[in-house]
Amino acid sequence: PPHFAGLAGINHRYYIYPDSCVTDGQKYRMLNGAIGDRNSTESYDWSLVASFGPFDLPAGAKQRVAFAVVGGISEANFKVNADSAQSWYNTQVGLAENPNQPRAGRWFEIVPNPFRKGTFIHYFSSTPGRLEIKAYDASGRLKEETGREITTGNGIYHWQPKNLARGVYFLKVNTPDKETVTKVLLLN
Repeated sequence: PPHFAGLAGINHRYYIYPDSCVTDGQKYRMLNGAIGDRNSTESYDWSLVASFGPFDLPAGAKQRVAFAVVGGISEANFKVNADSAQSWYNTQVGLAENPNQPRAGRWFEIVPNPFRKGTFIHYFSSTPGRLEIKAYDASGRLKEETGREITTGNGIYHWQPKNLARGVYFLKVNTPDKETVTKVLLLN
């Protein structure tokens, strides 16, 4: 791995075969790299211990990690098996998109558009403050105005126009750090 906290080759002659028991203290020292060899004069029966971290995750944060137990009867066979494990991970494991967040690279999105009774305004704000939404008709007249206080991060506002006729409207959306105007179509 390109980055690790501890990487240790474990020679079975010294740590496994004498009594088949590795103490908790030895395990800890293997994880932090205090026990282990990077080179060997023997070409048989080794184990590898790799540890990663430390991870500084705030409360409630998440970190995805994956582990594969890989072995082989030769170095070439080991590499083939490691590639196979990586290939499986790359094709079988994915991240589900969160429909409650704007798509990558966007700070703002309206879904659905066109809409009938209401639509969802997805936004991202890097600072807390006020979300303001103003609806203008095709001639530029302000027809509806609404808003609310927002916090930092992704958010959703369910906009349900109250007294607007069907037609095209221009929504001006302001967050504390950004502003945009977009076209929406209200259907009956």
